[in-house]
Amino acid sequence: MTELARNGRMIAVAERDQAAVAGLLAQIQDAHSRGGGSALQQMMPPAWALLAPVALTPEAPNGPLGLFSAADLVSGLLTEHFPGTARAERAQEIRTHIRRLAEAAGLSPMALLTADERNLDPQALSDTLASIARCAADIVRLSPLRQEVALDMPLPSGVSELIEKAEAQLQGWCSREKAEYLARAVLSQRPEICVEIGVFGGRSLIPCAAALRELGSGEIYGIESWSPQVSVEFNTSAVNDVWWRDIDYGAIKENFLRFLVDERLMREVRVIESSSQRSSQMFDRIDFLHIDGGHSTYGSSEDVILYVRKVVPGGIVVFDDVNWATTTPARLILEAVCDPIHTFYDEAGQPACMAFRKR
Repeated sequence: MTELARNGRMIAVAERDQAAVAGLLAQIQDAHSRGGGSALQQMMPPAWALLAPVALTPEAPNGPLGLFSAADLVSGLLTEHFPGTARAERAQEIRTHIRRLAEAAGLSPMALLTADERNLDPQALSDTLASIARCAADIVRLSPLRQEVALDMPLPSGVSELIEKAEAQLQGWCSREKAEYLARAVLSQRPEICVEIGVFGGRSLIPCAAALRELGSGEIYGIESWSPQVSVEFNTSAVNDVWWRDIDYGAIKENFLRFLVDERLMREVRVIESSSQRSSQMFDRIDFLHIDGGHSTYGSSEDVILYVRKVVPGGIVVFDDVNWATTTPARLILEAVCDPIHTFYDEAGQPACMAFRKR
């Protein structure tokens, strides 16, 4: 629990295999449906297996009331760290089930958790345990995962179609390989808070937004100033700086925003029209981060320092244009706190973009 409180995420539970979670829940439901005097004893081990990784005590409770106490503490912590999320809603449901059991017994929730289990209705205890276990399973399913990003994961048709549309209609340089990787990363990790620094025309943001829509939860914050003053605030090279100074930012922004409306992605996307430096104060935590902002030595390093510290352990960080001399210091800073997990290569066979996992 200390680790959960410090990192603000369900670290251990999020690593669980989803099939194993389903199996635990099936055991609980089977024992509950059979009923009888042994139902509670049979339900306790799998129910505790769902809660144990984030419970305050590593010791298994002696009975259902001990498990309810641990579940109540987990519920409070999740509600505090993830307000307004689906996980917080499930956490509140845990407390609702405990409160209903207390009311049926004529007790306050606090008194219930310290009561003598022998004075309570076994069937009511069994029903509450099954309900809390279902909430716990839902919390696990909604949690960000730390599993590998499978490069051969089939993409849902809706995600693939949006990637193709973005390629055809939006400005930018995101390759099909990278776009599909971003979508697969979001689908497999289930992040709640995604951040992209450097939206430009939106080519790399759309795959992430499409994946979030497929999941039905999560948001991506796209940070972009669309300003020549911000773009060339720190030097890269004469040719590059002139290009960024003279392009039509208004038309690029308008095209991107129209695409969001036309494709109904406004629920998933939050646009922040500002510099990345000013926007960094908006985030307490980030589950998934894509850095493709200014490529100057100062600007790229500043983005890494300001934002990667907000990424939760196990979160993915994608860093673009690692082969630029001016971004090398930023990459080295990133490697000090993250492990590389995938590299994209350019046509010359040189590393062009890298994905990392925060330690």
